Amino acid sequence: MVRPLRVKCKKQIYEGFKVAAIAGFPREKYGVLLGARQGKRVWIKDIWIPDDQKRWAEKRALLADAVHTPSWRQEAEAIADSEGLQVVGDIHSHCWRVRKVHERGREPSETDWRSSPVPWVIGICTVSKSPTEVWSSIAFWDSFPLAEVELV
Repeated sequence: MVRPLRVKCKKQIYEGFKVAAIAGFPREKYGVLLGARQGKRVWIKDIWIPDDQKRWAEKRALLADAVHTPSWRQEAEAIADSEGLQVVGDIHSHCWRVRKVHERGREPSETDWRSSPVPWVIGICTVSKSPTEVWSSIAFWDSFPLAEVELV
C-alpha cells in the first residue's frame, strides 16, 4: 500500500499565496516552498516568491524555463539555508477566465509533472475569475509516482 504524502502548511502561507495569485491574475504566480521533509511528511514553514517573475510570464502562463532559472534556485536555497530549512517544492497558479465562477481542477499539468524533481511537493493554486466573482483553492501533490510501470 502506498502511503499518501502528508503536508502541514502554515495557514498564512496557504491563504497568502491565494491572495497573491488572485492579485496576479491572469498571469501565473510562482513561489518556492521552504520547510522540512522526512519520508512522507512535509512541513511547509515559509515561501519565497521571486520579485522578477512578471518578465517571465506570458499572457497567462509562466515560461517553463523561468521555474528553473539558476538565480531563483540559488536565492531560494540561500534563504532556506539561512532559516535552517530545505527547498521542499514549489507552488504556482493556474488561471481561468470564466462566465460563472466554479471549482476547476487543481491537478498539475503534464509540464508540471515532467519538470518536477523527485522528491518534490507540487502546489497548484487554481484561480477562477468571472466579471463579478473570484474563486481560488490550493492542492498539494507528491512528485513520487504512485506506481512504476515497466513495459515489456
